[in-house]
Amino acid sequence: MDLMLSLLSWPPVAVAAACILLLWWARWRDYRLTARLLNGRTGSSGDDDDDDDDASALMAGNMHMAPKVTVVVPCCNVLPQLKENLPALLEQEGIAYEVVVVDEASSDGTREWLEYYSEQQRRLRHTFVPPTARYVDRRKLAITLGVRAARAPWVIITQADCRPAYPTWLATMAEHFHSHTDIVLGYANYEEPSTRQEHRAAYERLHGQIRRYRAAMGMGGKGNGRAWGGDVANLAFRKEVFMAQQGFADFLTTACDEGDALVSTMATAGRTAVCCQTESTVWQSFPFTKSMHSMRLIARETLRHLTPGARRSLWREGAASASLYVLTIALAAHAVWAALTYSAAPERFATLFPIEIAAMACLVTALAWPVVALRRITHAMEQTPFSAGRVWLQAYLQPWRNMAEKVARYRHRRDFLRKQ
Repeated sequence: MDLMLSLLSWPPVAVAAACILLLWWARWRDYRLTARLLNGRTGSSGDDDDDDDDASALMAGNMHMAPKVTVVVPCCNVLPQLKENLPALLEQEGIAYEVVVVDEASSDGTREWLEYYSEQQRRLRHTFVPPTARYVDRRKLAITLGVRAARAPWVIITQADCRPAYPTWLATMAEHFHSHTDIVLGYANYEEPSTRQEHRAAYERLHGQIRRYRAAMGMGGKGNGRAWGGDVANLAFRKEVFMAQQGFADFLTTACDEGDALVSTMATAGRTAVCCQTESTVWQSFPFTKSMHSMRLIARETLRHLTPGARRSLWREGAASASLYVLTIALAAHAVWAALTYSAAPERFATLFPIEIAAMACLVTALAWPVVALRRITHAMEQTPFSAGRVWLQAYLQPWRNMAEKVARYRHRRDFLRKQ
């Protein structure tokens, strides 16, 4: 009888243990890789004598060092944010750089203010998207114009509503500018979330960037993977690679997430580095709720046009979410079985004690591991931590939210196509 009870109690626990292993492979291992990146135990390393990054070269007509990096800031009718954040971009230390602001035909006086402000800042230049530009996504055109105007071999894209966490942002990103690197993925997120919607947006953005880091670093975290996406608020790449790949040429007829589109187009295996240290972080203001919904739909549409690595990442996420639900059902089934068994014969607990230890280990691991791992990551990034309840809630609701976004994307599928 005891043997029969033992045999009946093992299947749910075995299923739970298998789900824990699948969760580790599909999702939790990404958390560990990011923590290692933050601790500097992995990442891209290389020669410091990059030929095309010679900071001792002089710009024509003056005695200042040639810029090693150009910061491109596209903007459209966000003059208050630009006034607030541009000074932080112009106060970077430890590197020769320039800032190019691209005005997307703003109507709030942005162009006039840039003309005035650029006379006081030697590092600041500006250009604009012609108001007559038609049937072309102005944000894509603005980024392209900014890259073309860049005088430096490296370009960093950010946004007008973003500010660097530290004045060493550019210098820290530049530590990864090596001869064998074409792209550097930085970290960006929303600052100080307070409402439920803001916490959700910050969690989703962190989780999305962790997935992108895994693709770039490869399965073993050795930097030999092929990246499929990046955050357009903090993304560095070689100008020559952008020009050679013709930038957004593959996405001219589709509304897209600019960061994912660029990285998917330019990335090759083993030539993408990750820089997610605190000193290289960029904080962004929260957009309006309606804008957030549109951004999610555009990101969902973009994934359909990216490299196979992006689709494999979605499959892993689906496997992780399914494993979480199966794990919950298996542990619940075991709990019901244990309650019925021990209520009828409490003395059997001693016989089945090893099984209960295994079940408890699965439960504690499922509850504690993602919470502890994400808290370590957010603490290292000086970001507001997520509570245990919020982490579990997001994990359980995310597949249903993904399904709702897929339905909404399908309903608005014609809105993502642009006229020729």
